Amino acid sequence: MNKNKLIWLLIFIMTFSCKEQNNQSELEKTYSINFSKFIENCWNNKDFLDFDKIIHKNYSRIINNVSVASSPNELKANIKVYHKGFPDLFIEINKVTFKDNLAFLAWTFNGTNTGIFGEKAATGKKVEVHGYTNVEFNKEGMILKEEIYYNELDFLQQLGYTLIPPNIE
Repeated sequence: MNKNKLIWLLIFIMTFSCKEQNNQSELEKTYSINFSKFIENCWNNKDFLDFDKIIHKNYSRIINNVSVASSPNELKANIKVYHKGFPDLFIEINKVTFKDNLAFLAWTFNGTNTGIFGEKAATGKKVEVHGYTNVEFNKEGMILKEEIYYNELDFLQQLGYTLIPPNIE
């Protein structure tokens, strides 16, 4: 291959690789904006105005390997259970890493259980829970799936619940 062809080939490769990197960073920016809206608006501010713009119609939520929502409506109902049980809840995102159409997040949930949580009466206890979430986005940047992991026993113990040892006879 002569020198001119090699130079043009390198320019061509560099042009398209830079363009691909810019597109990826634009997608990551969209992912970041949409997930930030989801946390800040829907969770922390109880504002569902942009909900349908950021949550895909085929959304699913899995918490500690248990499916808790398989549609946007079920997700909204799930969030409202937390809002009712912890009116002062606040979620802080501690770290985010993007890879392709995925985000990996470390977060902290704080709140005081002053309302009914699910079917349980308020305990008045404050909780601080740390966890991790894997988020999958579609090509338009909408949230498709969340897989959430946290220590549920620690959460319940902070609320004042205890374990009863098994009856071994």
